[in-house]
Amino acid sequence: GVARHVHFLSAWAAVLNGFVYGLSGLASGHFRNNLLSSTIYSAAQRAAYLTIVLGVFPAAIWTGLAMSPAIASVMPQLVNAAGGQQSARTIHFAVSCLLSVFVGVHVVQVGRTGFRRLMRGMITGETKVEGGNQ
Repeated sequence: GVARHVHFLSAWAAVLNGFVYGLSGLASGHFRNNLLSSTIYSAAQRAAYLTIVLGVFPAAIWTGLAMSPAIASVMPQLVNAAGGQQSARTIHFAVSCLLSVFVGVHVVQVGRTGFRRLMRGMITGETKVEGGNQ
């Protein structure tokens, strides 16, 4: 019981966060500048990122909603598009695994390439470090 409620609450927090991130990325030009015509990221990095943002996260939300009996009663086409509730569970589990792998790989990459420097860059936008230290 409690775990399901925490999962559902976390899902809505992720949806809200994703909505704010999407609006911010569009307003700031981040998507256009860094994901579509960037020389900062390789084609593989851009493809992986776009796959997660435009494919895997939406699939997690869609299949999560498709598993809900309340949503299924109001919008059965959402469940049918997933192939039924059991298929929605399987897809939801698979995309959750993909997201976990994506996050795990990123944590390892950040750890290997300089945690302090990269975190500073993500938080402040500054990529150069004074004195050459991480």
